[in-house]
Amino acid sequence: MSKVFIINGHQPYPFAKGELNAALVERAHKQLFFAGRSVDDLRLPTHLNAKFYGMEPLPTFAAHDVMKNPDIENDFARFEAHLSEHFPA
Repeated sequence: MSKVFIINGHQPYPFAKGELNAALVERAHKQLFFAGRSVDDLRLPTHLNAKFYGMEPLPTFAAHDVMKNPDIENDFARFEAHLSEHFPA
């Protein structure tokens, strides 16, 4: 895939229906922006900074697809379980 220029073409706006194929946008984002990297890979500078100060990483929590398919209550429940597991009372 070369020379791809996409600016939220899959999202509806008052001036556009948002009919661009969402699968194409997702594929372009993976190949161009994240290139298969994980959330931790993208946060590497932050992790390295914390490591410099003697901190150790905890498992990452991430909530994905919060705009297209929100599941807010479940995301908060998972987040609270994540916090309880790593910061017991």
